[in-house]
Amino acid sequence: MGNLFVEFSYPGALSVALGDERNLEIFLSYAGKVPASRILPDLVGRALSLSQINFADLKKIVIGSGPGSFTSLRVLVSYIKGISYSLKIPVFTYSTFDWLYLYLKERGIPNSKIYIPTGVKDVYYVAEYSDLYFCKIYVERVRNLVIPLYEYELGAKYLYLISRIKDGKFFHPSEISKLEPDYVFPQNFTKMETIKINF
Repeated sequence: MGNLFVEFSYPGALSVALGDERNLEIFLSYAGKVPASRILPDLVGRALSLSQINFADLKKIVIGSGPGSFTSLRVLVSYIKGISYSLKIPVFTYSTFDWLYLYLKERGIPNSKIYIPTGVKDVYYVAEYSDLYFCKIYVERVRNLVIPLYEYELGAKYLYLISRIKDGKFFHPSEISKLEPDYVFPQNFTKMETIKINF
């Protein structure tokens, strides 16, 4: 149970899980009025306590690296960098879109257009997935959009599932300073790319 999974792309929801290659053992989430950034160290500590392991027992860390909330992602990445650097354990990152796609696919919605708030009013990061697992990623301005509140508090569970079927981006502890969130200020986000997702 030496792998830590943390998802914090959305400011109001935080989730933490512990598991290994065979099982997800511990899963905790938080969504409430207290800023989740204040809860992050406590939730990770509680998960470790429940699993009766210490930070020193961790073998790797897996996080959702965005896109998403600038503040949430910065808090998460700073916290994880500290753990990785001090304990000399690697970090693997996955796009928030990847786990959200898997989440929607499990619910029988394979053709998905996923919206993630950028923090700028009426501006969203958008990913379009098809049955062929191709994805277009771009920024779109949409007024009065009512989007479903994806269950962001389940993120760590889906990071665990993603890590079992797809390789993440790897950061060695000696190069952890290069770890940055997959966040670009919306006005600078000019790419529209099509990529193959290997699920």
